[in-house]
Formats: sequence, C-alpha cells, structure tokens
Amino acid sequence: MLVAGLPLLIVELAAGRAFQRGVYGAFTGIHRSARWAALFVGAVITVLVSYYLVITGWALGYFLISLGGPLPGFNGFVSGFNSLYFFLLAAGVSISIVLLGVRNGIEAISTRAVPVLVVAMVLLATYAVSLPGWGQALEFYLAPRPETLTNPSIWLLALGQVFFSVSLGMGVMITFGSYLPAKLPIIRSSVIVVTADVFIALLGGMVIFPFVFSTGGEPTAGPGLTFDVLPGVFALVPMGGMVGPIFYLILTLAAITSAISILEVGVAILEDAAGFSRLRSLAGISPIVLILGTVAALSYSPAAWRLFNEPVLDVLDLLVGSYALPTGVLVTAIVLGWLSPRALLIREISQERPELGRLALWLVRFVVPAIIILAFIVGNLA
Repeated sequence: MLVAGLPLLIVELAAGRAFQRGVYGAFTGIHRSARWAALFVGAVITVLVSYYLVITGWALGYFLISLGGPLPGFNGFVSGFNSLYFFLLAAGVSISIVLLGVRNGIEAISTRAVPVLVVAMVLLATYAVSLPGWGQALEFYLAPRPETLTNPSIWLLALGQVFFSVSLGMGVMITFGSYLPAKLPIIRSSVIVVTADVFIALLGGMVIFPFVFSTGGEPTAGPGLTFDVLPGVFALVPMGGMVGPIFYLILTLAAITSAISILEVGVAILEDAAGFSRLRSLAGISPIVLILGTVAALSYSPAAWRLFNEPVLDVLDLLVGSYALPTGVLVTAIVLGWLSPRALLIREISQERPELGRLALWLVRFVVPAIIILAFIVGNLA
C-alpha cells in the first residue's frame, strides 16, 4: 500500500484534477495516442462491473432473505434463478444512483452509507469479542508467520487486494479527482483514504473470523466463507438472527458503493469521448452491463452456462482480476508516470510538500511498473 497503492492514488487524483476530466479526457490531454489506453480501461471496467453486480446481487439477496428467516447455503440460493433476479435488482439500484450524478447520486449515497457501514462493523466487531472463538481467531488472523513471506502468491494476492480495494488502474480515482476542489490537499486526502481502507479491511477480519472459529467453521474457505459458511454460523451463534442481517447489509452497502464508482467511469468515458450527455452515456453502457451480467448470473443458476467447462462468472473474474486489471494498472502507471507533464502533476500534488509529490511520481514511474511486471512473471512461473 505504501510503495505502490498510495503513490498511484496520489498521482491519479492529481491527473484528474489537473485536466478536469475523467480517464479518457485526462489520458487524451496527456497524449493523443493514450486515448487507446483509456478505452482499454473502459472496456475492462465494463466487464468487471457486469459480474461484480452479480456478486452484489448475492449480498443483497442474502440481506433480504435474512430479514424473513433462516439463510440458505450457497447451493440452495443458486438452485433457482436468485442470481439473475437479484443481479437485476442490484443493477437497477446502481444505475439509478449513477443517473443522479456524482454529487446528488454517488456522493449523497456514499456519505450516508459509509458511516452506517462503519458503525455496523464496529458493533459486530465488539460483539465478536464476546464469542468463545475470539482468542483463537485473533491468533489465526494476526499472529506473524515470517516464513510465509517467501511465498510469491502471498505478495501477488496482497498486490491485487491493494489495487482493487482502492480502485486503482480503473480510472475511478482519475474520474473522482476531476471533481476535487482546487485547494483540497491531495496527499493528506490520499493518506486518509488508504488508512481508512486498511482499517476497514482489518476490521472485516475481526468480524468474520471470531464467528467462524466459535462454531467450528473452516477459516480458509475463501470467498465461500461469505455465502456458504457464514449462513450456518449465524444460525448457531447467539443473536445470529440479528447479526446476520447486519452483516449482509454491510456487505450490500460496500458492494453498491463500489459498483456505482466503477459505473461512473464508463459514463465519464462516453461523455468525454463521444460528447454524450450523462443520460445518453448511461443508456449506452447499461445494456452492455445488463447483457454481460445476465450471462454471468445464469452461470450460477439451473441454466448453468459454462465457458471452458467453468461458470462464465468465474472465467470473467479470472481474466479480469488476474490479467486485465493488473494490465490496466500498468498502463495507467506508464501514461501518468512517463507521458504526462511531470511539472503539472507535481504542482497539482505539492500544495503541501513538493518533495513528496516528486517521490510519489518517481514511485509511479519506476516502482509500480516493476512490481506489476515482476508479479506477472512470478505468477506465470508459479
């Protein structure tokens, strides 16, 4: 986060504010040929948000179901067409919010949803302390294991987590940077963002693992923890009928705020590239998202749509998460670090400390691309 995530966040925000455009306008302003890089980022995030909204729909579905009774296991949930129905609901909510605009839609929803999310997580973490598996969970979660640091996959996963959780290389922060007030200190704001991101991530583990260890669940179940293990856990722990809905409400709010941020990038690209209005841009990207998302949702339904003998959603996630997103980060680092007018970005960054602006840009030029290229090499060798 310190050597790759924070510097790239600082430079992306500075580029957005300097050019007063989203990723397409900013990249085109830097170098005309860089518009192809922006279009690549736009294509990647369109595919990403289509299947991400399917997972958002799962969270929303579990929340709504938890309000009325016991939660099903994941296989039970997808035995019908719940994936499709709740995807369409999540997509409809997200598209409606983006239609309202950044300030009246995304900002208004986020400023209300995020405090609710944080308060709910703190309450669940406080409750988790009282569970019998708290000590064991804390040891599993936070006890140092230095020998694992020699495992390349650990670093690859950490790198992916940093870029995805802070929405780097997706055009999101460049787009949001274009809305920043001229006098807002970018370095200080970026430090607050990454600090909050790490805090929420750590708090999430403080919530989940005590529940799992207190009921004999499998802590290494990965994504299956959320939709397969935890429903059974909430059925066993005291006050599980209240804890379950709060947990899935948190998950839904977090997913929707992320989805609308990604959708906004696609809208901004069409506005800048084609000169469309917000309504026309959203009307242009929404059918693509709905079609791709429907295909991904049906891969977890009785239709069981497959690609290369795997659910379509899983294939999309592999291609985007393992290859396209890291490539987007690499492309963004090259455009901003090597093609952009450095003096302009440093001036935009360095209202507080000019040397920190120069350091951030140096890290984006040299360290971030090196890390990503090394990760590609190590990942393919592994």
